[in-house]
Amino acid sequence: MRCISSRPVGRWCSSTAKWVVLWSANPLNTLKIAWNASDEQGIPWFDRLRQSGKRLICIDPMRSETVDFFGDSMEWIAPHMGTDVALMLGIAHTLVENDWQDDAFLTRCTSGYDIFARYLTGESDGVAKTAEWAAAICGVKADKIRELAQLFHENTTMLMAGWGMQRQQYGEQKHWMLVTLAAMLGQIGTPGGGFGLSYHFANGGNPTRRAAVLGSMQGSVAGGVDAVEKIPVARIVEALENPGAEYQHNGMARRFPDIRFIWWAGGANFTHHQDTNRLIQAWQKPELIVISECFWTAAARHADIVLPATTSFERNDLT
Repeated sequence: MRCISSRPVGRWCSSTAKWVVLWSANPLNTLKIAWNASDEQGIPWFDRLRQSGKRLICIDPMRSETVDFFGDSMEWIAPHMGTDVALMLGIAHTLVENDWQDDAFLTRCTSGYDIFARYLTGESDGVAKTAEWAAAICGVKADKIRELAQLFHENTTMLMAGWGMQRQQYGEQKHWMLVTLAAMLGQIGTPGGGFGLSYHFANGGNPTRRAAVLGSMQGSVAGGVDAVEKIPVARIVEALENPGAEYQHNGMARRFPDIRFIWWAGGANFTHHQDTNRLIQAWQKPELIVISECFWTAAARHADIVLPATTSFERNDLT
């Protein structure tokens, strides 16, 4: 199952899903964002969903544009910021507590569930991830957590996650846990059930194309060696502040490179980083910074050399 390029919304959710859960997803905003052009074509699918009579839930600390769009047809549940994993664990524990997990699916289609189950029940660390345990962390009442577990188990449920909840340290665990929860429900691959992780660029909700896809340039040369190890973009400040320091990412221990020269192209680090003042201080450390940019952005103003790049209006190519 593709997690990014193929996302079920349209016909499946409109006709077969009984419950649709938007988890940290705000498609009425993010479908207006894309690599090159906005993707409003996906919004009509959500309008059909609004008119379908389906039970809709939005789990998000913020009351988003999407909640306002769906209005009374959607229930809004607001956990504390950054506590999504605890809420999912509470739901998962309730599934196990009532023997609602799909053991046949977990055995056939997953690996490692036994290790996770020992953590979930507290066998491995002495802490059972019960609904009460989760409620104390996420602020959602234990009875509501148990209710969600029962609803997800008894109905065809589509879990639709956005990317916002990942934008923090250890954020990847939220999507790992959401996929684990979907696997426990055993509905992945069924009409109207399972999960999706991308409802913004590439027209989330539109039918997936079946035509051939043009190839693209590879990110690295065969046999070549990357000059610098890849790092999470949100940790660029930590990398500049702590060269050589160890950090955790995606379940692995890594070390920050000692960055002396930066060539930045196609990004807007000064507008999307969490702490701009801290970034400005760390940005003074490299010996040379080159920016390829079309406009006089904040990143360009803080560079040693700016190489002008063309806009899409100035290029004559396939994009």
